[in-house]
Amino acid sequence: MPEPIIRVLIVEDTGHWLALLQARLADMECEVLVARDLEEGRALLDQGPYHLAIVDVRLQEGDIDDISGLRLIREAWERRRIRNFVVLSGYPVEERVQAHLGGDIPYRLFDKSDVVGEHLEEYIREKIQEAGQHDI
Repeated sequence: MPEPIIRVLIVEDTGHWLALLQARLADMECEVLVARDLEEGRALLDQGPYHLAIVDVRLQEGDIDDISGLRLIREAWERRRIRNFVVLSGYPVEERVQAHLGGDIPYRLFDKSDVVGEHLEEYIREKIQEAGQHDI
C-alpha cells in the first residue's frame, strides 16, 4: 500500500455522514483522522498539521444556531494546523459561513448531499494533487 500523501481531519458528529466520508477517502491515498465532536476536533489539531479538514458546521445536536464547526476552522487556521477546509452542512448556511470565515480562510462549502456526489471528490483529488507538490 502506498504511503498516504495527504492528511485529512474529519470532524462530523453524525455517524452515517462520517462513514460515507471515510469510505470516500479510503481509496484516495489519504491518512484520515476522525473527530466526532468539537472537543475531539480540538484535541486532534495538536496532531497536525493537516492538508485538509472536512468539518460540519453544526457539531452540537439539536442546536439550530450552532456554528461550533466554524469556530474550530478559525482556530485551526489561526494556529496554522490546517491549510484547506471543506465546510459541510445540510442547511442553507452560506451567509453565516462567509460572515464567520470571511475571505482569509481557504474553504469550499458543500451540501452534505455532495458527500455521495462527484464535486466533493473532485475537490479532494485537487487537494491531493496540490499536496504532492508542497509540504505541510
